[in-house]
Amino acid sequence: MQRIITRTTRVVFLLSASVFAVFAIWGRALLEVFFGQSYAAAYGVLVILAAARVANVAAGPVVNLMAMTSGQKALAWTMAVAAAANIFG
Repeated sequence: MQRIITRTTRVVFLLSASVFAVFAIWGRALLEVFFGQSYAAAYGVLVILAAARVANVAAGPVVNLMAMTSGQKALAWTMAVAAAANIFG
């Protein structure tokens, strides 16, 4: 199972990194073509969100694996701490 998850994570990471590269290089032009000139100002936000998504993909399917392999308790605590940090931090 570990081998399958590792390979899948690598493939998905490479695909995500490729999409990120497209957004980083041609993101402003893509926003202008598909959504109009007024959306070109959102280029910085697009790059930040795309980079965050690539980082999330690089970590792999951690949440799903913890839920499937008796790690629900640790997962619940981790999610609770993350939620509290978002609310109060």
